[in-house]
Amino acid sequence: MRRKIIFVGLDGAEPELLQKWSNAGVLPHMKKLLRESAWMEPQTPAPFGDGVFWPAFFTAAGPAKHGRYFRSQIVPGTYSCKRFDEDKDFTYETLWRLASDAGRKVAVIDMPKAPLKRGLNGVQLVDWIVHDRCGRTRSHPAALAPEITERFGKDPNDGNVGVEPGERRTPAATEALSQQLLWRVDAKRRACLHLLQEEDFDLFMVAFQEAHDIGHQCWHLHDPGHPLHREWGIDTMCTPVKDVYRALDQAVGELAARAGDNHLLVVVAGLGMGPSYTGNYLLDGILKSFERNGRDASYVRRQRGIFRLLPIGVRDRLRAVTFTAEGVRAEERRRRKFFAIPHNQNAGAIRINLVGREPDGRVKPGYEFDELCEQLSAKLKSLTNADTGGPVVDEVVKISERFAGPHLDRLPDLLVVWNRSAPIHAIRGPDIEETPRKPLGPRTGDHTQRALALVRGPGIEARRVEGAVSIMDLGATVAALLEVSIRDSDGEPIAQLAGR
Repeated sequence: MRRKIIFVGLDGAEPELLQKWSNAGVLPHMKKLLRESAWMEPQTPAPFGDGVFWPAFFTAAGPAKHGRYFRSQIVPGTYSCKRFDEDKDFTYETLWRLASDAGRKVAVIDMPKAPLKRGLNGVQLVDWIVHDRCGRTRSHPAALAPEITERFGKDPNDGNVGVEPGERRTPAATEALSQQLLWRVDAKRRACLHLLQEEDFDLFMVAFQEAHDIGHQCWHLHDPGHPLHREWGIDTMCTPVKDVYRALDQAVGELAARAGDNHLLVVVAGLGMGPSYTGNYLLDGILKSFERNGRDASYVRRQRGIFRLLPIGVRDRLRAVTFTAEGVRAEERRRRKFFAIPHNQNAGAIRINLVGREPDGRVKPGYEFDELCEQLSAKLKSLTNADTGGPVVDEVVKISERFAGPHLDRLPDLLVVWNRSAPIHAIRGPDIEETPRKPLGPRTGDHTQRALALVRGPGIEARRVEGAVSIMDLGATVAALLEVSIRDSDGEPIAQLAGR
């Protein structure tokens, strides 16, 4: 039987905090939902991180099919990385487009990392109040964006709450950020209730991204085990993480009340948050040590040195051509057998300079590629955290062994999953000298692999969903509940929820 669905995403919310604070009565609406809902802990396509979680849900497909794994990706056939353009670069259809094409009325508000789909049977608003703005606020129909921003306001953070590397947010700035995020939750809550009052939708989707922002910026204020916790005099400070979660709980409660008994309510929280410990910023130096090719490093130093000697006007013109930081990195990558590329902080990403795929490939496909991957994996797993003496790498994953699809060539070849039980300031290993010590980055919190999903409504039994569930299965389930089919899906509808 076809259902009407209200979907609420709590982007970046930590499931353990939701459950802990619900049990303590801090989040009364979540407590009620946990009691009344079928629940599960959906898994992201591991070991990819936050860059894959939401796209895997709304396409019900993995990154080798939909094409996205991070905000900055290698451009196939080059050595350069560029910002992933959500409106242009996705290669799989979204749930809401498929639902719209099947005659369902849809509304989609600020789904993370999502493309704008024009011509919908319904409405979509993109990049209004978000964690990481990809472009201007835009919508279908076009008049919706200015109407919403005029009536409910613009994002006070303009889609970016970060601070510069090496800086820390002061207590006063932290309080200001907290108040801005509370305003954001309230503005989006009011906008959603307005839209739901105006029209009846078969699928209404909204994502609140404030837990994402406060988690990145203020995790040290919440976590007593974080190195910066005592340094900030936490006992006398505000509790911004809890305050934001309270506001989100209120918004969820009002949307749950709006769903009533006539809709299914689906709430997804994730990926969660923990301390921001990563070795990503050390990885490329380690790979250079493995390769022992001094020419690469000296080449980059020469190029940067020449660039600094040029007049400022000439530098500005050249930046648009080839001497950008990314241009220099691209030229360096061309000369190497393997190199690091951008990825979420949970895992470092390695690309092999492969013959037939890269313009100047140095490693042949087949045996040579496989042998190199095994060698790199063994060397990386031998590395230790210079401070703890324990292993700094949990596992090294060969992506082609876990994923298949037409866009496998967009992805890293290896992901290096970090042991994040302690800060990673420096790394040692038998094949490298100890890396230079690096301070923790400006973000004090980063994503875990944890997620939580709740489904409440007529015919849904309030208990844990049995068996392992991927976030792609949940996407396929939402489609099945709408009686919409997804071609070549990587997910399977959950029988307990979809009745199959």
